[in-house]
Amino acid sequence: MATIKDVAKLAGVSKATVSRVLNGNERVSQIARDKVKQTMKELGYKPSALAQALATNRSRTIGMVVSDLSGPFFGPIMKSAEKVIRDAGFQLVVTNGHGQEDREREAIEFMTNRPVDALILTVFALPEEEIVELHRNGTPIVLLNRRIQGFEDNCIYLDNKQGGYLATKRMLELGHDRVAFLAGHFTHPDSLERLEGYQQALDEFGIPFRQDLVFDDDYNEDGGRRMCQKLLNLKRDFSAIFCGNDLIAIGARDVLNQHGKLQSTCMVGFDDVTFAQYLNPSLSSVFFPVEQMGERAGHMALAMAGHKTAAVTHVLQPRLIERESLMAAQPND
Repeated sequence: MATIKDVAKLAGVSKATVSRVLNGNERVSQIARDKVKQTMKELGYKPSALAQALATNRSRTIGMVVSDLSGPFFGPIMKSAEKVIRDAGFQLVVTNGHGQEDREREAIEFMTNRPVDALILTVFALPEEEIVELHRNGTPIVLLNRRIQGFEDNCIYLDNKQGGYLATKRMLELGHDRVAFLAGHFTHPDSLERLEGYQQALDEFGIPFRQDLVFDDDYNEDGGRRMCQKLLNLKRDFSAIFCGNDLIAIGARDVLNQHGKLQSTCMVGFDDVTFAQYLNPSLSSVFFPVEQMGERAGHMALAMAGHKTAAVTHVLQPRLIERESLMAAQPND
């Protein structure tokens, strides 16, 4: 098995030069760098990742904690972040926090007990002060889809308030003055921010906020079904629905369809996942650039790990994608 000494001898350079190439040190000429890499390839030399980590205090590994390992939201985030990180010669390691405080804490401990150069977190239950303290104690943190006051430089997040505003405003413009809001749990900051946008639009149109038209539940189809069924059971008067995400919209549409109300109910979802355009009627939705979020997270984590990479902006802007589910209010609505 080839050693670093063998590589240095055949390449005609010092062991120190080989070590600098392995560790990404820029104080090596391109000619020497190319010669060392070619020699390593010829000899089949594989550097020890552990030895490199010990020598440089860098593992070239980024950790990531998400709330779900599947679905139309987290999948693209993980995929786009992994591509940016892999293209830089690093590896991404992912684990699941399940959206529960204890599980999120356990997942973070799993990562910090291993040599990772930075952590990308999508956690909703863990207290803000724990996240900030973790960063202050030496673990570089990139926080996704959540904004902590005073910690914004470490956060990448969507302007959720603007998204809620755009969705509600458009339905009000179409003549709907009774817009229900089926939200994800209000323990999620993004739910509260989308509620603020919903209320802002109502205020602009001079329409009183009605608590009896607002419901919260899980961010999935079952949550959407439960909230929509409750809306119908309580005989609330509505002609339009703003849904906290597209999965909630799917569940709500199922209930509306069963009651013969799908074709007559104006609806806007949130996230604009791929399937939204293929539904019948196609679902209007607030576009959430989740792939951009993943890419920016990758670049920010790499920068924290000491790698030169693209600068990023922290706030993502939503936009409304209009499809068939956006319809004008009827005279008798």
